[in-house]
Amino acid sequence: MSTNDNYGAIAKFFHWSIAILVICNVIGGLTLDWHHLYNIHKQSGLAILSLAVLRLLWRMVSKYPQKIKTSAIEVATAKIVQILLYILIFAIPISGILMVQAKGYQLNYFGLFQLPTFVQPQIKAVSHEFKEVHEYLAYGIIALVILHTLGAFKNHYINQNSVLRRMLPKFMIKKIND
Repeated sequence: MSTNDNYGAIAKFFHWSIAILVICNVIGGLTLDWHHLYNIHKQSGLAILSLAVLRLLWRMVSKYPQKIKTSAIEVATAKIVQILLYILIFAIPISGILMVQAKGYQLNYFGLFQLPTFVQPQIKAVSHEFKEVHEYLAYGIIALVILHTLGAFKNHYINQNSVLRRMLPKFMIKKIND
């Protein structure tokens, strides 16, 4: 469980597993034309969406550390970036589902079951619009991940507070403090 000073193991698991999957999926998405790893990309997107749902539920029922005292502009910026990241970790996979279904394909969730059809097959122009939305949202998450990371490093190295340390896994805290 989280304490007043640190995030708990479950919150850290959700944060880092989603972060790693998002980064891998963005890189994969940018190189799909070269590698043709569409199935892995789609399954990773579905995993991100599943973890995002669980993370949001956990966030609603779990105690989280106290806010770090920083300037009002930093608090507001961090909150906006956090909200936008949450929106995009839902919107990007959902737009991907709609894009795939608009192209006339069905999605299978890790071989366990087929997702319900939310969009019937569309003409190519419509499915292309879904693809563009999916791509623009992905560019948005790239920018937000960079801002989020820069904010964490600024808090650690310039503000010298515990924002970064309290989200790191235990094995990394000693390394970052050295």
